[in-house]
Amino acid sequence: MRSGRSGFWRAWAPAVVWLGVIWTVNSLPRQTFPEGIRKSPRADPQAHVLLYLPLGVFLMRALSPAGRNRAGVVRMLALTVVLGAALAALDEWHKVLIPSRKGEVGDWLRDVVGTCVGACGWAALVAGTASRDRPQPAVGPGQDGGQ
Repeated sequence: MRSGRSGFWRAWAPAVVWLGVIWTVNSLPRQTFPEGIRKSPRADPQAHVLLYLPLGVFLMRALSPAGRNRAGVVRMLALTVVLGAALAALDEWHKVLIPSRKGEVGDWLRDVVGTCVGACGWAALVAGTASRDRPQPAVGPGQDGGQ
């Protein structure tokens, strides 16, 4: 039983810790951010995507099936996006409670995009690793490019 719990926390700890980072950053009043970030029209959208990208990676990593078949990966991508969207919605609601902050649908969409990019990146990495792990067909005499 202990190894099961250990495996569970090994899989989920990065996602839980990163959620703590997101929650902490989004608990800060807007005035605590440098003026350049507050006034830049690009900084806020980029920050949302970049904050949620690692979460997508960590959620996908925690949810990924041991067997790396395509159907399992697609299901885990969908589950990761739904879970990430729910966590992002909770975070946007949480920001309504912080002075000088507000929750916005546009920010939520950027959070979901970040989650998707991270999850797809993890899926691509896993797919690349799986293709390298597959045994390659043996090359017989006379089949190695004309030698």
